[in-house]
Amino acid sequence: MKAALGRAEAVALALAVAGLSLLLWTAGRFEPWITPDTASYFDLGPLPESLGQMRNPLYGWLAAPFMAGGSSFAAIPLVQTALYFGAVCFLYATVRTYGLSLRAGASMAAALLLANVVLIWNNAVHPELPAVAFSIVGVALAFRMAAGGRIAFHAVPFGLALGLAYVLRPTFLPSFLVFPLLYLALARLRGTKAGAGRVLAVALAGALPFLAVSGARQAVVGDFNVVSFGGFQLSGMAGLMLTHEIAGELPEDLRPLAREIVDRRSAAEQRGAVIAVPRNSTGQRSFVSAALGYFDIFARTHDEVLYGVVAPLRHPGETWVAFDRRMMRLSLATLRAAPERYVAWLVGATTRFLGHAVATNAPFLLALLGLAVLFPLHVWRGAPASAGTASTQARPAMSAQVHPDISAQVRLDVNALLCLTLLYAVSAGILMVVVTFPALRYIDTAALFLPTLPFYALLGLARGTRRRPDVPAARQSTSAVRNEDGRWIPS
Repeated sequence: MKAALGRAEAVALALAVAGLSLLLWTAGRFEPWITPDTASYFDLGPLPESLGQMRNPLYGWLAAPFMAGGSSFAAIPLVQTALYFGAVCFLYATVRTYGLSLRAGASMAAALLLANVVLIWNNAVHPELPAVAFSIVGVALAFRMAAGGRIAFHAVPFGLALGLAYVLRPTFLPSFLVFPLLYLALARLRGTKAGAGRVLAVALAGALPFLAVSGARQAVVGDFNVVSFGGFQLSGMAGLMLTHEIAGELPEDLRPLAREIVDRRSAAEQRGAVIAVPRNSTGQRSFVSAALGYFDIFARTHDEVLYGVVAPLRHPGETWVAFDRRMMRLSLATLRAAPERYVAWLVGATTRFLGHAVATNAPFLLALLGLAVLFPLHVWRGAPASAGTASTQARPAMSAQVHPDISAQVRLDVNALLCLTLLYAVSAGILMVVVTFPALRYIDTAALFLPTLPFYALLGLARGTRRRPDVPAARQSTSAVRNEDGRWIPS
């Protein structure tokens, strides 16, 4: 890996990490933040009983060695931040080995180092940031295997990193299906061998932790999942959809439970704890209309329905696994009884995800601001449109015959970054749309790589504006040639 980075690159990356760490320290971002979920991750209990609790005990196990005897969270933010920054540095070195340009690597580093997920969640005593860090390691190993690295050597750490990510944060579960596709796409883009056997080996490595954890839980608590939470989580959505009319269409044994949820939700609406469905333009309380046009109302009140209305319905002595299974059955029956409401939910949740992925994504907005500032300067100076398309690495003068290599580098950069952005968003984001609502931390994680392409354009534009005014811009392009009239033009 050392061969991938020049000394200047390594120093620049180290200085960026050190500077950002200092800023976080100065801002007090290494003081532990105890979230509403923190306690549930440390309610471990003995094995094997702990496998049947609401949270998978992995985060508590990993954090325990850094807790000074189990009583202090002071070291957790520092450890999590170091883990994340280490994963980013590893990914940067790997994508350079893969063949992405300095410009592409710098764009990715800028997006990840300034990401909301680290600026907001670095000090949370919560598995969000560690899960993201392990997912980044999984991405790096996918790049490494796509660059021609031996599958037999890299598959085990790839599967381990991916498994840690989705066991810590189960909404990453689609990654063991999506990341093999990422490996295949990256290998095809680079032109390396990616036969069915290699893809199958990568897919199997990513799935092994899921099979191992779920198999152990099946043997111990009778539930083939990394954690028993999906049915309970889905019941928040179902609890918002239910009405007495829909309850009447459910299987007979589920109707009393559904009606109790409706009554409890109505009582919570009366005392102001839950937001009622707003009236539409015709004065009707339409769930479909609200989900399509005012989805943030459901996002705001979802957790109150989940924890204030549904959670107290767990029977005395009922195991968490049994309660989660009961809520899963109710939720799926509700979705079957009201498919139009579920479709409206999917549309509204997707709209919220896409909107916040852009509008509240700090590095994405920073890149757009940079483009807005530099583009007028670029036009004013008369820089050619192609001036920023060459790699930012220093290159000797090139003839027209070498120009296709430059275009190939840009194509590789853009296609690889685009594949990574889209597939990572699917792997980290699809469950938050189909099972729950897109909370901001889910959106920040799924949109992690979104700023890379705007930063890539920004760095290209910045290079295009750096020219001497007395030299024709075309002659400064490393790929400029003379045309038939003897004038310099960008090739």
